Amino acid sequence: MDAAMLVQAGITNVVASSGTAFTVEHIGQLSRFTKVLHFCFDADAAGWKATVAATNAALAAGMNVQTIVLPDGKDPADVVFSEPEKVQEYFSTTQSLIAVLLTQFKSSSQLAGQEQQLEALVPLVKMVANPITQGKMIQEMAESLHVSEQKIHQLLEAQVSPVAARQFSEIFQEEQRPPAVAEWRLLGLLLAEPAVRAEAWPSLSEDFFLDAASIMVYNSMQQLALKQPEFLAMTFAELSAMLPEGLVSLAEGLAALAQESQLSSSHSAADEAAQLVKGLRRRAISSRLSLLQQQLAGADETAREETLRQFQALTQELAAITNS
Repeated sequence: MDAAMLVQAGITNVVASSGTAFTVEHIGQLSRFTKVLHFCFDADAAGWKATVAATNAALAAGMNVQTIVLPDGKDPADVVFSEPEKVQEYFSTTQSLIAVLLTQFKSSSQLAGQEQQLEALVPLVKMVANPITQGKMIQEMAESLHVSEQKIHQLLEAQVSPVAARQFSEIFQEEQRPPAVAEWRLLGLLLAEPAVRAEAWPSLSEDFFLDAASIMVYNSMQQLALKQPEFLAMTFAELSAMLPEGLVSLAEGLAALAQESQLSSSHSAADEAAQLVKGLRRRAISSRLSLLQQQLAGADETAREETLRQFQALTQELAAITNS
């Protein structure tokens, strides 16, 4: 509906994803026609999350990406219906990923400080494949946060954000770091360290990952795990050679981040991965419990009994993880 309405309004170079799902296959298909993408997801919480994840994935694949910002709560079709005279204005005005994130940070008490904002942005900029685009992002960060470009370069060159120096037991405290960073750290370890992959991979599932780029990497690795008997023992070079082309730069960034982070860590890669898996499993179970709570509200007696059984089992599993 959104794409059809935009075409009718005169915005013709437009395609739509299914919901907020934007995959590496989409990047590959679009890159055949253009290297410039303007994302316009719904202006709500899910849409903002999809915007950041899709933009980051596309930047990692070397694309030139900008964001179209709509009024709060509206989607493209809403704008065409309610403000047809402003459609061209909205879609000719774009913002960068940095600008979008800084705007979101202003409404977050958890990312109010300059250092916290730098901490959240550096891992994203680190993954940008195009050095010209990365340079522009660094300049924009420096101007917006009133820090020197040299400071940002030092963080990037070290391949370690301030987050990496923290005890990994703090990783999942929401006020400490964006949840996606934990996903990237784990995926980086899985990519770079065959021994970690052999130990941790069987216990993972897709619902451990919320970030769109992380989901793309995990699913691509899962496809290799199903097809390649030697998957668990593959070196990073062997593994990356089999990943979709659009994911190679992202995988290299994740692996480099994990390897460099290990240099400043007092814990082994295996221990850190185990803690990351524990935290992501705890988060996934909590999410399932929330969903079951919603289902209980409208369940009939038969369905309620089964839902309660599942709820109790997950509660026990969560307690076991928390106490371990």
